[in-house]
Amino acid sequence: MDDREVLARADQILKMADVEPGQLTVENFFQYAELVSQCVRDWPQRKKDDTPWLMDWAKRFRGLYDNFDRIVAADPMILYRPANRAALEFHSSNAFVRYFRAGNRTSKTQSGYAEHYFVTTEQHKWREFPTGPHSTFIIGVNFSKYCPAVFEKKFLTGEQGNPLSPMFPAGGKWLHRYDERRHEIQIACPKCANAGKAATCPHPKSTIRLFSDTEGWEVLQGGSYVLGHFDEHIDEEFFNESVQRIQTAGRSSCLLVTGTPLHGHEAWEHQRLTKIHLEGPPRNRISPEDPSSAPFVSLHEIDQFEAGLVPHERIKMSMGIMDEFEVESRVYGRPAPLAKNPVFNRKALAELRRSSTSPGRGVLRVEEDTLAVNIVDTTRFGFHEQDDGPLRIWEEPVAGGKYIVSVDTAKGLAGRDASCASVLKVCGSEISPRLSLVAQWHGWINPLLYAEEVFKLAVWYNSALTVIELTGGYGEAVMLKMRQDYCYWNLFRDESNHAQAGHTMDSRYGVETNIRTKPFMVAALQQFVSDRAIDIWCEATISEMVAFEQERTKSGLTTRYRGVSGAHDDRVMSLVIGASVALSSAVLEFTASEPEGLLDIKGKYDTEWEKIHQDIRDSDSVDPFDFQ
Repeated sequence: MDDREVLARADQILKMADVEPGQLTVENFFQYAELVSQCVRDWPQRKKDDTPWLMDWAKRFRGLYDNFDRIVAADPMILYRPANRAALEFHSSNAFVRYFRAGNRTSKTQSGYAEHYFVTTEQHKWREFPTGPHSTFIIGVNFSKYCPAVFEKKFLTGEQGNPLSPMFPAGGKWLHRYDERRHEIQIACPKCANAGKAATCPHPKSTIRLFSDTEGWEVLQGGSYVLGHFDEHIDEEFFNESVQRIQTAGRSSCLLVTGTPLHGHEAWEHQRLTKIHLEGPPRNRISPEDPSSAPFVSLHEIDQFEAGLVPHERIKMSMGIMDEFEVESRVYGRPAPLAKNPVFNRKALAELRRSSTSPGRGVLRVEEDTLAVNIVDTTRFGFHEQDDGPLRIWEEPVAGGKYIVSVDTAKGLAGRDASCASVLKVCGSEISPRLSLVAQWHGWINPLLYAEEVFKLAVWYNSALTVIELTGGYGEAVMLKMRQDYCYWNLFRDESNHAQAGHTMDSRYGVETNIRTKPFMVAALQQFVSDRAIDIWCEATISEMVAFEQERTKSGLTTRYRGVSGAHDDRVMSLVIGASVALSSAVLEFTASEPEGLLDIKGKYDTEWEKIHQDIRDSDSVDPFDFQ
């Protein structure tokens, strides 16, 4: 019976007396020991006689009592107890991925770091690992700050107010060496550690390695690890590579994800891990076809109140100075994106979120068997509901309604930013316009196929003014398709580029988002939000806006706008494009078809479109980019 088991038996004795053991420290150990001894003295003699381990335990507990200060100084983690229900469940889970998602000050990071200690010292009491040595790794956010402030403090130097640190003190029971260049901790084998010879251990060592989140996922290649750990939000590519590294280490290997969910529902942790957990078996099994298989993901949640590490009055006081997004993530541990330097008024966004509603989801289809290029001539559209459809509808087109379709185009690669086309209904006056997000196409798609979706959406919404963002080149493909193949007439032209255009060039179709134009464009949406002049029914869009931040570049001359690390901003940029056009252009002057009853795309614009089509068909010399 080693010292750790002695303390475990002491906890068992207290629980038998209906006494819940709290956090054990050097300061309260002697009171703890006295309480345990009193509980044993109260046992009837028959119970003492029927407990075979009691005498051996009593002798060892006395030895621990006499040498407690020395033992704890060499191995502080002997005091470790799971801080709360979620921490215990986290340690006990046999899932391949253990996701500890909770508010601040709930023991997430401490529990994750304890796992490295248990695995490398071969002392895990809740989960089975084979005999070592073992290699583990941690990836932290902002390496230059994370390494000294978290990694080194918890493992090597100690944290103020944390009796469990440092886990591996210099000259202690387990530390063999710390390689500062590689940020690698080497742990002595249990035989040498128990003999007090950690520093001179000649045997293979277990290791804990810290990697920087800025190094790129390639740093994991070539390694074999039994345990990987992502502390807070790390790029998804690290996770993908880690799965491959961990898989080679045997059936006991696993991944840990610990953090406060500050990146909202669009973060990969929520999109992949939480969804798999909630879906349940068979998908949430390591081996889906095996009913006895361990889970692939386990989710562990707790709020500050239940965690019990912060006095309730302090929690309530902090809630009074936080907005509801901060309360949701920092106190209750629920996904809510938070930008350090937010662009948009979070109070206004909170109001918008309370009014958000679930959309109808589906696709737009041509009702007749007609080629898209001829869609204007003969057909109608129909909205077809589909649970996973990329088109979200909050309000279908209304007769006489004026709309803008603002188009942000991406590469079409899943996992990256998606392509997003937002439909904004324009009301009010030219001086004081009001916008409402009535529809949104969002998904990963080839830009040329995306153009067809944009075209159908624009035509359906009364031949809407369509604003295509060109930066990056992918929008150019959409523009080419819209003009050349579909001959769409109502495309936004950026007249501000006319002065810079060559004498043989026309003013530019579409808009550019760059360091020159982006500040104004973002400011336009800022104004709409601050003035409460925009209705956004989409909760996902609002979440992206909450996570949209501004930061000065290193030169200090320009401002960068983007989603916080790992957060998507495609929905935001789509709104930014539309809002900037609505605020700066005479968009209310553009006309729209005014059908009665069902929306019929055959209207007064048919003649013009048909003429354009005919011109293209009749002459190969016609430049599709040179028509009025």
